[in-house]
Amino acid sequence: MSEKEQPLLSLCMIVKDEEQWLEACLQSVHQTVDEMIVVDTGSKDATADIALRYGAKVYHHYWKNDFAEARNRALELAKGRWILHLDADEQWDSAAANGLPGILSATDADGILVQVRNWHPRDDMVRYLDSPQVRLFRNLPTFRYEGRVHEQIAPSIQRHSGKIQNSDLLIHHYGYQQNNRSKARRNLTILEEQARKHPEDLFTRYKLAETCKALGENERARNIFKEIADNEINKLNSDMAENLYMRLAQLELAENHFENTIRYAEKSFGMNRENVLSEYLLSIACIYTGQSERAMNHLQHILQEDRQDVIDRQDVEKLISVCRHTMEDL
Repeated sequence: MSEKEQPLLSLCMIVKDEEQWLEACLQSVHQTVDEMIVVDTGSKDATADIALRYGAKVYHHYWKNDFAEARNRALELAKGRWILHLDADEQWDSAAANGLPGILSATDADGILVQVRNWHPRDDMVRYLDSPQVRLFRNLPTFRYEGRVHEQIAPSIQRHSGKIQNSDLLIHHYGYQQNNRSKARRNLTILEEQARKHPEDLFTRYKLAETCKALGENERARNIFKEIADNEINKLNSDMAENLYMRLAQLELAENHFENTIRYAEKSFGMNRENVLSEYLLSIACIYTGQSERAMNHLQHILQEDRQDVIDRQDVEKLISVCRHTMEDL
């Protein structure tokens, strides 16, 4: 098939029992892509029927407890010059993707970073956090996913001297709004095995700590994060290092270790002055350590940045009021 005949963009997904999410996902993206490849690893619900209804090509694949292996099967089946990776609990933001065909046709990049907006439960400290991930990439046989869980395509692209560029593209991820402990437990088992086999793999250990945190195993999560922070932080890319310090700040605040919260939040916020959660954690810890003026400065900065899309403005204003009352009483 010549490049002229080849479709531009293929959506590649792996799914299992995703009838709750899949329709909204496909509804968000089916007009953006030229073909949809859905690899089903054993659904017992209406997942496959929903995919077929939207015109997807559905392939059934035996689950081998390896996410990269299943995703690579989807890549083998795709005909497009470019691949878009979505999970069933995600939705493509079409408003942010105007002109995408022109971008893909003109770029000299091999992979494109997309902001994945992870929406949190309603009672969480923040509404969402963004995570840049390579979700668009050229369909080349040398580019394949790696990692049995929390699989990545970027290492493969970089190893083959591929270029990765930033973008304003956006994917909304809603799965974190529900506490799916069964999926987290499944991931934990795979990550533990992978960490035993490859203790040098920092990404696996980092994801193991995040999974422990999600399951409420805070002490174990803190120990893994701290070991990386103390000994191997320079081996992480800047985004992972920033987030690791932020996770440690969250864990220390949960244990009322306010000085440690300040230390880690300062490190995270120092790496990215737009990290609203790190600045918010820092301000809370400052209140508890008697640094009300410093806390108020940070809280006012959050208000000035007008990030109520991330943190509720009323919560910030309540803490500013606490600071004012404390300072008046001194």
